[in-house]
Amino acid sequence: MNLVYVAVGVVLLLAGRRLYWLFVAAVGFVLGSLLAQRFFEEGAAGRQDAWIVFAVAILAGIVGAILAVLFQKLAVALAGAAAGGFGGWVLFESLGAESVAWIGLLIGAVLGAILVLIIFDWALIVFSSLAGARFVADGVTMEQGAEALLFFVAFALGLVVQGMQLTRARKRKEIAEKVDETPR
Repeated sequence: MNLVYVAVGVVLLLAGRRLYWLFVAAVGFVLGSLLAQRFFEEGAAGRQDAWIVFAVAILAGIVGAILAVLFQKLAVALAGAAAGGFGGWVLFESLGAESVAWIGLLIGAVLGAILVLIIFDWALIVFSSLAGARFVADGVTMEQGAEALLFFVAFALGLVVQGMQLTRARKRKEIAEKVDETPR
């Protein structure tokens, strides 16, 4: 069991919308790791040096977090594009279309960015729940069927918890606005 993956996953599931910078950093970390594994040469032992992959992943995560703090909408749109692109890539590969998986990446990236910009809060909830569920499932060692079940249960839990938090926050905001509007 990888406790770091599970911990990051749980935080994303429970607070991904509010801690959007963590969501962007986690997406940057995963994307950086995947890109480093794919594009950096193998070491002398016939495998990639783990430190290079980890360093690129950490750097991408840090850049993502900094961008998220400085340019909230842009960073979240880029994270939505990255998450959507990754989802499109995986979907095309799972359908046996590996040679054109880049089309799924492009379609998913465009849809992910648009979705995040149009329905910002709910897109953050969906994408951070997906990312959190993936981290939790990757952090726990179990059979494939059980891992898939864990992924879907965690994803649903993230949607419900963050959706309830969003509803409560909007109600509090409405009440505060009504109090401010009352004549004194």
